[in-house]
Amino acid sequence: MTIHWLDYAIIILYFFVVVYIGYWAMKKVTNFDDYAVAGRGLPMSIFFAAIAATLCGGGATIGRVSFMHTTGIVVFAGLIGVVINQIFSGLYIAGRVHNIKNVYSVGDLFGLYYGRAGRLVSSIVCFFFCLGLYGVQILAMGAILQTAVGIDLIPAALISSVITLAYTWSGGMLAVTMTDAVQYVTDKGMMQGNNGKFMPTDKLNRGQMAQVLFNLEGKQPVNYAMSFGDVNGSEWFAEAVRWAASEKIVSGYDNGNFGPNDPITREQLAVILFRYAQYKGMDTVTLEENLTGFADADEISGYAVSALNWAVGAGVLKGTGTGLAPKANATRSEVAQMLMNFDQNVMK
Repeated sequence: MTIHWLDYAIIILYFFVVVYIGYWAMKKVTNFDDYAVAGRGLPMSIFFAAIAATLCGGGATIGRVSFMHTTGIVVFAGLIGVVINQIFSGLYIAGRVHNIKNVYSVGDLFGLYYGRAGRLVSSIVCFFFCLGLYGVQILAMGAILQTAVGIDLIPAALISSVITLAYTWSGGMLAVTMTDAVQYVTDKGMMQGNNGKFMPTDKLNRGQMAQVLFNLEGKQPVNYAMSFGDVNGSEWFAEAVRWAASEKIVSGYDNGNFGPNDPITREQLAVILFRYAQYKGMDTVTLEENLTGFADADEISGYAVSALNWAVGAGVLKGTGTGLAPKANATRSEVAQMLMNFDQNVMK
């Protein structure tokens, strides 16, 4: 099979983006919680996706299905056991250990209850279990790469292994989840790249955010007279801003401008998503106080307090390790993460 040069370019670009996200996440990691468990702030949907991708990803589609075909339906019973195990672990174990400090693994949990011997034995068992999972996943990736570019399986698996280790080691779970978020929003058509690049560390501006939501709504033009002095009707984002302003999803500054090229801050993003949820008819009433645990809660602008309280409570916005950083400019990857959280937690 002849592989076109463009196919090679896409594969190389994909691997490059994955490694770059790992490098970017490495700079964002501020403590071990960020590295090992992504700050303990992952929503249930992300947990589920990560477990499903590990247990039912390439290993299942390429390895276990083939094994079942040659061995028989009895393999299915074993796979059902794995699924039931994960469901019961999530229902009755994960919630209890989620907020226990200094517990990051099964070994830590067993050590907490059974001492050093329990930690050692469980860690050895988990090591071989994870080694098997890793091997299956790498072989699956190698098989895909072998089919795509025509190289032998072992070199393909080694290349996949090096790339996977590079981005996971550099950014930990934060890198893994950010990669998932970028893939999610591009697959859903929420965000797009430029010339094949997603540019995860670039800042997203206010005009681009309006365009993201406009894309989700099908880009239907509206008859609404905008009053923003800095939005020309012929600019690429003009119809998006017109629609968002007509639905009271966005608003301008006190000087009458919209600031389409201004980088959007995390609190502005929370306010826009809060109003978008109301526009979609979602329940945005939050009775709990969700901001007291953040050291920089007093830096939140008055207009954004309710929106941020909702965003944190709904699992749309997470802290940065040092606080909420409400005035910080949001990067494209951070926006991708918030959009994925919004879609899975609010729009479900």
